[in-house]
Amino acid sequence: MQTSYQDGYFNVSAEHGFLPSQEPLRGVPMDTYPVLQEIMDHMPALKNKFGAPGLLGTDGAIERIVKLKLPNYINETKEETEPARLAALYRAYTFLASAYLLSPAHHNQASDGAYGRAHDTLPVNIAQPLCQVADALQLYPFLDYHYSYSLGNYVKRDPVKGLHWNNLDMACSFTGGSDEIGFIMNHVYINEVTPGLVGGVIGAVNAACKGNLDDVETHMKTVLETMVEANTRRATMWKASRYKRYNDFRTFIMGIQGNTTVFGDGVVYEGCDK
Repeated sequence: MQTSYQDGYFNVSAEHGFLPSQEPLRGVPMDTYPVLQEIMDHMPALKNKFGAPGLLGTDGAIERIVKLKLPNYINETKEETEPARLAALYRAYTFLASAYLLSPAHHNQASDGAYGRAHDTLPVNIAQPLCQVADALQLYPFLDYHYSYSLGNYVKRDPVKGLHWNNLDMACSFTGGSDEIGFIMNHVYINEVTPGLVGGVIGAVNAACKGNLDDVETHMKTVLETMVEANTRRATMWKASRYKRYNDFRTFIMGIQGNTTVFGDGVVYEGCDK
């Protein structure tokens, strides 16, 4: 069994576990995508980067800003090849896509408790660059867990400290509130220990292939110890985040497939052939 599985950004191995092999960029490259980053900074509903309620706090605001201010960066994204830059762009565009599509559903849920319909069309100035960077990374053009929402989305508050959830912020956020941050950054805190899990599994399989049962037992003990620690960290979830505030951001992390109540027959990505 090989000892690492790499895609240029993640390196699933005994060294990195399931986390990226380098710390995620804090934002998209400002030299090329200033308006995209400006929108991301102003977007969080409860507390944006400047400490005020953001675009998602007002019904219709994200749609207006996308229409009026966001350039179509398709030509710029075609020039991107560096994995960390592509990952930051994918993260920003998938957040923006979910925010745009699901904003009406979110505001309907907030007003009467029932999810409303999402938009059924993603505008070309989001859709084309999103599909471009998704293709470059061989990912689906929609919010995901590892590149977008969690594992590739952390920012250390104190760069010399570790990955405890209380030292982490989100590079991109739907609310900017402590409950969303604590909820998903607890996942990063859990995954901090996954080098032991991955290394233990790889070591056990390779030892078994050689018939070395003593080494199999040693590696499986590492897996057990890692899982115990991971579950200990998982148990702090509702200390990091108040479960009663989950609906503040729940709508924005819903998927399209099978979700006919919100998305009907699906979503059209303008200007894309898929």
